[in-house]
Amino acid sequence: MKRSLHRSFKTIAAAVATTGAIVTTVAALAATFGQQDLDQSRIIAIAAPVGTTGNHQLLVVQQITDARPCYAESGNNPVTITPLLLEFDFTGICGRSTDSNGYSIRVAGQDLGLQYSLRVTNRNGDLVLVGTPGNRRTQRELTIARANGATPGFAKLILEPGWQFTRRTFNDRPLGHFYLTHNAPLDLAQSPSPTPTPTPTRPPTPTPSTRATASSRKTRTSPRSARVATSNLSAPARPPFERWATKTRRARPHERRESRSRLEAMAWCNRKRK
Repeated sequence: MKRSLHRSFKTIAAAVATTGAIVTTVAALAATFGQQDLDQSRIIAIAAPVGTTGNHQLLVVQQITDARPCYAESGNNPVTITPLLLEFDFTGICGRSTDSNGYSIRVAGQDLGLQYSLRVTNRNGDLVLVGTPGNRRTQRELTIARANGATPGFAKLILEPGWQFTRRTFNDRPLGHFYLTHNAPLDLAQSPSPTPTPTPTRPPTPTPSTRATASSRKTRTSPRSARVATSNLSAPARPPFERWATKTRRARPHERRESRSRLEAMAWCNRKRK
């Protein structure tokens, strides 16, 4: 049992060491690769349909010689492509790359094939070629080309400003591998971060100030005083004689008794005379 476990550990360690050596070798080779400029008018990026799934993948086609055309263009937004190279033996006439073995990303003289993968995605009715980073926490996506429209068939992908096709070289010898190249530093080639949509803020509800509240309390009047003030405003001023008559009618009690006795005496005198 111990021997079998020991053998298993040895096998795992050997596999890890082999994988690490392969990755190190690939990284070292990537550091020694160079690039060669190409005639951009003789190479094209195409969004090719993947069966009947509705998805697309990147297809790179190069016109090597003029013996026969490799593709035909028609329409606008998007420009649809007819892949003529599928109708004949295009060996020596057309160059074609269909996966990561035939193309990758190179930015500022550095191969990013191990860090970014190329894919075509449909965004809001537009086929877009993007470089998707393996670590999305530290790296942003690269927007490389777009079709300016969508179609279920083949569509031309127009490179964004700053991007171009180059060919991989090793010791100054051209290889059958295409680069989608940007010569600016990576932080300038990366797609800008999406700007967050500002959340509308409601204006604060105005509240009465302390001073205004205090003044309103000072000027508040009682209902009784309000009625008195209203009656004084609505009632006309009385003449002087009415005010005197009112005072007479409102005489004191002893004055009312004296006036009554006088009236009785005058009535008694009148009866005697009769």
